[in-house]
Amino acid sequence: MNQKEALLTPSLGESNLYRPIWHLSPSKGWMNDPNGFHYANGEFVLYYQHHDALEGDTLIDWARTTSKDLITFHDEGASLLPSTREEGVGISPLWGGCWSGSSFYEKGEEVLCYTATSKEGEVLAFARRKDGHFFLDRNIPFVYPPVPIPKEYFRDPYCFSYQEKNYCLVGASKNGDGVILLYEREGTTLCYIGEFFRYSSAIMLECPSVFFLDNHAYLVFSPIFKKEEKEWGPHPSFGIKGKIEDGHFIPLGEVFSWDKGYDFYAALPCQKGKEVYLMGWASLWDKDLDKIPSKKEGFIGVMGLPRYLKEKEGTLYQEINPSFYQYLKKEGVFRGDFLKFSHQKACVFTLSLTDTFTGKLFASEGEYFSLSYEKDKGLFKIDAHENHFEKNGVNLTYSGSRQTRVKEGEKITIVIDHSLVEIIFGEGREWMTSLFYPSCDNYLHLFEGKNLSIEVHSSKKE
Repeated sequence: MNQKEALLTPSLGESNLYRPIWHLSPSKGWMNDPNGFHYANGEFVLYYQHHDALEGDTLIDWARTTSKDLITFHDEGASLLPSTREEGVGISPLWGGCWSGSSFYEKGEEVLCYTATSKEGEVLAFARRKDGHFFLDRNIPFVYPPVPIPKEYFRDPYCFSYQEKNYCLVGASKNGDGVILLYEREGTTLCYIGEFFRYSSAIMLECPSVFFLDNHAYLVFSPIFKKEEKEWGPHPSFGIKGKIEDGHFIPLGEVFSWDKGYDFYAALPCQKGKEVYLMGWASLWDKDLDKIPSKKEGFIGVMGLPRYLKEKEGTLYQEINPSFYQYLKKEGVFRGDFLKFSHQKACVFTLSLTDTFTGKLFASEGEYFSLSYEKDKGLFKIDAHENHFEKNGVNLTYSGSRQTRVKEGEKITIVIDHSLVEIIFGEGREWMTSLFYPSCDNYLHLFEGKNLSIEVHSSKKE
């Protein structure tokens, strides 16, 4: 067996076992869905659902970040703060607060439209900045769900413009099916138009949004299924190509999943002129959240790499954000039947699917994240369950392996960033994203196959 070991330059940020250096994570506390993703005044603005506490019940707020390139972020911490009973203050500490929504500008002033959530239900609210933070504007009436939308299934407003008019999408459930509602927006007044889109396999459609690319509209949403859908995984984030006519979204194809891995939810686009970027939350809520290993480093949750969206010959591709490459330095190309890479917490492997191979990432005694390519079947698989935490009963991922069909000879890029793995097929034809928490910092990345050739980059991000 031809065995080679690559002793690469140590990754930066060695004091952190779990906190990524290329991916956005909260400066402190909890992170979930991205909100209000937009470009203004020469920079990207991204909010995320947040709270500082990692113990006990708390109310969700929004944290605010800005970035020039979507790799290096300035995290401003808590920005939109709950202040009323409708946001759970005084009645609902666990599930209350300021939940998902979006951002728009009115006469040059940024306004947030969001879901005010309490045990009494969900309503839409507007917030303005005051003394450095955003708070509910009490002069604007709440927007309540129209009949027959249940008060507990009415959330995640997304404000956008189309053909010189302003609109708002809202995720909901109607007569047992997942729907997206359409409102026309005049300033901070919402006028209900009707049902924009229905997806009958789901009971609820969360995080709706829309973007426009090469004369097509793309609808984005995250379904809560009525029954288990093994093909998609427990919590997928979907897209569908179409057009908007007479207040309805008309599909021009089938739904597709933005990611075939374990951990990618609440996908959210940013429309920057003709350019479109996509962010998603690389974690999910029904895990052992109080036992997430990154908790000991003061945070839980991470965003996936931003994706640059392009249409090529009618097909949508999710390319790696071009800015990412300026943070990489090439270590070399390594060849052999068995390749071993040590001491790398942040690195990128690139290889072609020319023959069957197996890999183990974060490998130490009795622990690894496995990946494999079966040339004859054209299948690529990942499995995140060989983990000491999982073996000790901590639910960090979902049952079973995940797989996707691939093309022989297709290039794959494997991005490893401390506790997150992202695998990109071709030029962004498909992605697989998964968290993996190694139990120690002394691990290897192993690849075994015939005549492997792997290009390796490490981090030069300071």
